[in-house]
This record gives sequence, structure tokens and C-alpha cells, in this order.
Amino acid sequence: MRRIQIAKLHPGVVLRHSLYDDKYTLLLAPGKQLTHEMVLSLRNTGHEYAYLGTEGADGKNVMELRAEAEKLSDEILAEFDKLLTKEDLEPKPQGPSMLDQILSQLKVNRDAKSIDELMTVCENADNFVEDIAQGWIHEDEVGQAALATANSFASALMHDPSMVSLLAQAKRSDTYLFKHSVNVSLLGMQVTAALGYGREQVVQAGVASLLQDLGMAMVPKDIAGKQEKLGPIEMIDIHKHTSHSMYLIERFKGVQLIPRFVAMQCHERADGSGYPRRRPKRLIHVFARIVSVVDIYDSLISERPWRAAHHPYDALEILIRGASRGLYDADAVRGLLQVLSLYPIGTYVRLNTGEVGRVVHPNGSQFGRPVVCVTLDNHGKAVRGPIHHDLSKKTELSVTEIMRQAPEQGVFAGF
Repeated sequence: MRRIQIAKLHPGVVLRHSLYDDKYTLLLAPGKQLTHEMVLSLRNTGHEYAYLGTEGADGKNVMELRAEAEKLSDEILAEFDKLLTKEDLEPKPQGPSMLDQILSQLKVNRDAKSIDELMTVCENADNFVEDIAQGWIHEDEVGQAALATANSFASALMHDPSMVSLLAQAKRSDTYLFKHSVNVSLLGMQVTAALGYGREQVVQAGVASLLQDLGMAMVPKDIAGKQEKLGPIEMIDIHKHTSHSMYLIERFKGVQLIPRFVAMQCHERADGSGYPRRRPKRLIHVFARIVSVVDIYDSLISERPWRAAHHPYDALEILIRGASRGLYDADAVRGLLQVLSLYPIGTYVRLNTGEVGRVVHPNGSQFGRPVVCVTLDNHGKAVRGPIHHDLSKKTELSVTEIMRQAPEQGVFAGF
């Protein structure tokens, strides 16, 4: 059974399995979509945790497949090398650009319901990735479920891209692997759209991002959870996860070819210094190059056992420097800047007026001139009502400082 914190359950979450209390008393049947009344009732039980059952789970736990994946690792790599000679690694945008369909104007006065719905989309996706790893979804159903999840992301992105960017940088799940895959999918789809691709291609990039790191669940826990930096021998197990991910994806019915490329190549580097094959940029699929940049960004802003999280602004600086040296794909980094701005959405900044505000909306290629919602005046006092400064239009204003210690104003302050 999987233990879940009742306080983290939200209306709209769909239960894939029966929900029990700590005495194995049935609370809710599978297939139920939580309502406000159900959530309130669960919270009123006085229990901190509930437990999801595994009845009807006819898939295989990822760890159960490790031995077979290890055995087939060399064969998988060899077969993948053959694909490289056949598949176009630079697909052209197909269909109408999804970027033209995304709401590009600043969105204000969001209601609690719309925010709750977006949070539910993310939490359902967190649970979905964990369900795959635990074998709670049959492999024949993964492809269709991943496609549905990516389509839900696409719909959210079209209606509220800035809130999607904020949630993609949020820390929701206690389990890094599952949350990381969802965050990379959310941001990876945004970058793919920013680079001019059509909705179907953007959705495939989302599917690829959701599945690309599943092989990490096969890495021994004493290595994956080690509290200090890994040594060269231990890194061998980490490098194997790429072929393990591709092995899993090949088992999933209905998954297209692009997710295989992304799984195998998202840790390659444009200068040929990555793994597992040390391929240069011209032999790396463009979507893998995009996911690679987003994967690194999310890893940098996440706390890891051996280091503290980087500030999002510092993470972007690392990517910009890397792109200038040819380590990362420059177009992918520019796409990420276009989505987040130079001062990533959600970042608190001080303006040259002395006001403190939060970056709430990007301005395309004007990376350093986003929209800022002022939350504190130049005396440090909270302002009444939203005051928005569009730095692309108010050229007399500029950012003078990144506020590394954010004011305690709530996750959605300014939004």
C-alpha cells in the first residue's frame, strides 16, 4: 500500500485504487474523483495519513524488471544506434504553431478554483508517474494514460502559461523522481511550444519528459539516496538508467518513437561530453536537447542529498554560461528564457524605485524585462491591490537586485 498525506488531497484528484485508513477500513472506492465534501470528510477523520490499495494492479514493479533490463542493455544500445541512421533528428514544426494558441497576455485576478484545478492536474500527474514505477498501471495502458496527462498539461498551458511555469518550479511531492518528471514535462512542453512546434509535437515532448527518467527507479537506493557526491563506479549505475528507461518505454503499448530518443539522449551534451554514447549535437534529437536543458534546470533548483538547491536565477546563469561554451543547446536555453524570463517566474526582485515585487509574466525575447507585480512598497510595507509593472513598456524601471530571501507572502502572492 502507498501512504499518502490527507492534507495533500485536493478536490478533483482521481483515486486509481481504494483508499483505506490505518486499520484497513475502506474509506473510498477506486475510480472516485474527490469532491470538496469528500476531502473535508477525510480531513475530519483526525488521521494524518490514508493508504491506497493495490487491488487490480496487474503491472510490474520497475525494480522487478531490473535484471531483464540489465541483460538487454547492450542490445538496446545497439538497436538505438541503428535508429540514429534512419530517423530525422531535426523534425520540422508540423501544423499550426502552438505558441500562437497560448494566452500571451498577463492574467490577473485568478480565482481559487482555477488554481486548485491546475494543482490537481499536477498532483494527478505526480501520482501517475509513481503508479508506473510501482506497477499499479498495466504496461498496455501507460501510453494512453501518458498521452492523456500530456494533453491535460497542454490545455493548462494554453490558458495560463505563467501559472504553469510557477507550478512547474514548485516542490509538491516528497519523492524527487516523480515530481521531477512532471516538472520537466510541464516546462519542456512550454519550451517546445516557444520554439514553434505544433500541439501534437508539444504533447509528444510532454509524454517523453514524463517517461524519460523511469529507469532511475532501477538505481539501487543506497546509490540514488547517497548523501554525498557519487564516485566513478557508482556513476556507472546512474548512466545505465538511460537504457533502462528505453527498455521500459519499449514495453509500453502505443508510445511513439520520440520518447525513446529523449529517454536515451536527454543526458547527452551538445559538445559530446554527456552519456551514455557521448554524442555531439548533430546526433542528438532536438527534443532530447530541449528536455536536457529543462532537466538540468529542475535538478539545479531542487534540493539534493549532497547539496542545497540553487536559486532559479543562478540556475539560469549556469545554463547560459554552459550554452555559451557549447555544452548545452543554445536554442533550448533561449526557449527556457522566453518561458521563464531571466528572472524566473515566481522570483522576488527589487526595482530601481525601491519597490519589491514578484515576476509574474515573461515578455518573450525581452528576457530581462518581464512583468513584475509589486507586493512591497519602497518602505517595505505591503501594498493594497495588485500593481503591475510591465518592464518592456516602462523603460525607466529596471531590476536592481534578486531577493534571495523571499518575503513570507504565500505561494501564490502576486498571482
